[in-house]
Amino acid sequence: VDGAREDRTFEVYQAHLGSAICALGQGSDERIYGTNIYGMHLCAIDQDTDAVADLGYTWSGGELYHVHAHGDKLYVGSYGGSYIGVYDPQQPWNPGFDEDCNPRNWGVLGQDQNRPFEVCSGPDGRIYVANRSNYGVPGGALASYDPATGDKVSMGAVVFGAGPED
Repeated sequence: VDGAREDRTFEVYQAHLGSAICALGQGSDERIYGTNIYGMHLCAIDQDTDAVADLGYTWSGGELYHVHAHGDKLYVGSYGGSYIGVYDPQQPWNPGFDEDCNPRNWGVLGQDQNRPFEVCSGPDGRIYVANRSNYGVPGGALASYDPATGDKVSMGAVVFGAGPED
């Protein structure tokens, strides 16, 4: 993180307990957060001790494709409609869709979006997400949401190679 490289190994994948890592992201608390491909769990890795804590099953119902730190919270995106959610590591684990849930599912980002792979924070404070489209729908979509309000905007499909010059 500070530019210095240090190689370390630690066991995350345990075949008898679950599935392989799907996404990793560093939280503002310096822990590394990860998701597994089929279990829909979130884990926290302590960089000082290499201890891995399974935080539990999320609300997702599908693979969590990204873990993105913004401020003091983590934002996650999941398969099966490009669901977006927020997790506050300082609050008790209570996953679901209700206002008091943590992590809380905010719902889908937009129509015909499926897998929210890439994510970044923009200079306007919004979080931007590049999504693969649903099956049979060409291209993918770009969407954003405001982490302060939960306001979501889909900018529609982005289809590469479909311009008039092609």
